[in-house]
Amino acid sequence: MPKRLHAARTQIAWGIRDFEQRYGRKPEGMWLPETAVDLETLDLMAERGTVAVLLPGASFFLNSESGVDFRRFADRKIPVALATDFNPGSCPSFSMQMMISLAVRDLGMTAEERLQPVELRPEM
Repeated sequence: MPKRLHAARTQIAWGIRDFEQRYGRKPEGMWLPETAVDLETLDLMAERGTVAVLLPGASFFLNSESGVDFRRFADRKIPVALATDFNPGSCPSFSMQMMISLAVRDLGMTAEERLQPVELRPEM
């Protein structure tokens, strides 16, 4: 197994195991820095059924290109969640309407796909 693929597999496994130890349950999703999203990592996430969490507001407010292409997730049937981390340094917005609009404009989602990855869960 190539070292890079082994490292990605190990990091995903460690992240899941750490979450399970801390919270006593499997994680529902995983956020990866955009620089960590390559095809091998996406395939590993698909194997584990892990939801990818996309933060379209961060690249917007940092005035940088996200590098995330929603098609790469959709083609591999990886479930995706849209979110805002409401970080004053990178995404000072609570607006999910804005995150949905940015996902269509910047991440390549179609108008039909835009609502599938959105779930309001105030208990979390």
